[in-house]
Amino acid sequence: MSATAVRIEANRINAQSSTGPRTEEGKARASLNALRHGITAKSPVLPGESRDPYEKFQHKFVAGLAPSGEVETRLARNMADLQWRIRRCQSLHLDVLKATVTEPLQQVDALNKLALYEQRLTRTFLANMKEFRTLQTERAQREVIDIQDAANRLKLCQSKQLPYDPAEDGFVFSKQQVEDFVRRRDRLTEAAKASESPQPLPATA
Repeated sequence: MSATAVRIEANRINAQSSTGPRTEEGKARASLNALRHGITAKSPVLPGESRDPYEKFQHKFVAGLAPSGEVETRLARNMADLQWRIRRCQSLHLDVLKATVTEPLQQVDALNKLALYEQRLTRTFLANMKEFRTLQTERAQREVIDIQDAANRLKLCQSKQLPYDPAEDGFVFSKQQVEDFVRRRDRLTEAAKASESPQPLPATA
């Protein structure tokens, strides 16, 4: 058997008998490997990890943002992914701090890298959040204009005793939603007129 073949076989036997890092220093190095593979990896879930916690976190995070449409939903999922990685960063930061290492400079370097990764992830997260909020604001403004337009068309049809379906004009609101908006608007208009009307003077004895 050649020397190369002997080395390959020895490496195979050693790999089979390996049980992972046992010392604190070994665990620290494992944390650094997790740093490389868990934060910058394409998938937010590490090999051997269950996807359930991540998927539950993503679902709850996205639901809290209440996105509408494909673009908002994509941004919300991106932010959930970034927030998951930021949390992993913070967890690894604690692991490195707790680890006992023989080379303090290695520990300092790991902490610096973690801080750098977390800063980058946070900047990307905030940029996504800004874009998401801008889209939500623009959508809300369009919805206000659209429902006012639909309400005016409904009132016109009612004055002519004609049926009206908002969907025929391309609106996403139901007829009930438009009718509710008209009632609220009419009540507010009546209240405003009442407050502007001069109040009768109290009778004098």
